[in-house]
Amino acid sequence: MGTLIEDQRQMYLKVLQLHEDVQDLKAYAAAMRVETAGPSGNVPRLEYKSQTQRWEVYSENEPVPRNQVEFPKLTTRGDRSEGSCDSKHVWIEWKEYDKRDGDLITDRVKQIVALLKMPNKPKSFRCPNCVGYFEEGTDMFGFLYEKPNGTQLTPTSLLDLFSREKLRPSLGQRILLAYNLATTVLYLHAVDWMHKSLRSDNVLFFFADGEEIPCDSPTISGYDFARPSGGTTEHVYSDPNHDVYRHPKVNTREYEVSFDIYSLGIVLVEVAYWQPIRKIMKTFSSNEVKKRILDANTMRELKARVGDGYADAVRDCLQGLPDNQRNEGIELQKWFQAKVVLNLDRVGFQV
Repeated sequence: MGTLIEDQRQMYLKVLQLHEDVQDLKAYAAAMRVETAGPSGNVPRLEYKSQTQRWEVYSENEPVPRNQVEFPKLTTRGDRSEGSCDSKHVWIEWKEYDKRDGDLITDRVKQIVALLKMPNKPKSFRCPNCVGYFEEGTDMFGFLYEKPNGTQLTPTSLLDLFSREKLRPSLGQRILLAYNLATTVLYLHAVDWMHKSLRSDNVLFFFADGEEIPCDSPTISGYDFARPSGGTTEHVYSDPNHDVYRHPKVNTREYEVSFDIYSLGIVLVEVAYWQPIRKIMKTFSSNEVKKRILDANTMRELKARVGDGYADAVRDCLQGLPDNQRNEGIELQKWFQAKVVLNLDRVGFQV
């Protein structure tokens, strides 16, 4: 009985901390916007005002000078690259764009950099720390990301780890990983941003050979198409390896927060099986993937692998809110926190 009471107490404390962290982020960036000029007249400014507090965050108006950035020659434009910026070790992620949309994309890039530079982020908001961006040629930006704790290790994606069966984490560690991914999505949505590219090759880890996968510290990366809720939608290029993570209706209407939650559900299935979704479901069709996961036989197998609560979280991610409820805004955030984030945390306590 004493152990049960202590577990309940710890969960209650975690719920309180999660609530406080979300509120801090909301207060920081709920009304985040990039203005054309700051007090100096040439620095974009992010500003939030509330009844009790006001502060400003500045992002650099100009990109990092190209001569301060070094990286190997690109073999494929979509590659994630190792590099250095001003002699510091970084990794680089690329964003191609249509030159006709140059002004829109430049503003969006500045917004993304400002978001990912945000100081004092909650530790469990597992996004990378962006140190800036630079221009490569006339149609590509590079995002510069600081490696954690000064490490020189190359990031390894969750997708790559699925092929390394000997590194497969325990059930408890996989549930911890699922919880950390869901918490980061909750934080991102709390500041009214959408990721738009949630998939296992955008979940990164930093660890050395011989070490276990640090499931308590994943990094969700891949923000090249991220945007604020309500912002202008940028066309995402079709790729069968990526489309399988996207909501079946993603091409029929404006992108919405619930589509991120759907993509998270696909990644949670991968974490449960420790296999890529295309291997589990043996199809690239997003319609077919959703249908097969929600099939009674698949849900029964999922419950046998990771427990009822985990399977319920997957189901809720894929189905979303009931049709008679608004699938957006604060109602969706509260639902997601209760049905997915806290549910996964509860499952973790039971393992």
